[in-house]
Amino acid sequence: MTWTQVIKKSPFGDKVIKTRIRIFYERLRLAKYIKNMNINRDNKTITISVYPQVVGLMIGRRGKNANELGERLGGWEIKIIGE
Repeated sequence: MTWTQVIKKSPFGDKVIKTRIRIFYERLRLAKYIKNMNINRDNKTITISVYPQVVGLMIGRRGKNANELGERLGGWEIKIIGE
């Protein structure tokens, strides 16, 4: 089973996605600021709730971090909101 098949078909896919997001932001030393993650499989969207002070860091300059994460996950759209 390939990576994309696990994400698309397996109920285990949500846990895999959340773990990969945490690993991505752990590399940037920002994982501790993630409050919540919601995955919408219909729209291929992931909404990440973070503290308002770090929204800019999570998105990155010109959206670099969010875009790179979306590409690594296989074309998912990443939305980062401050709560």
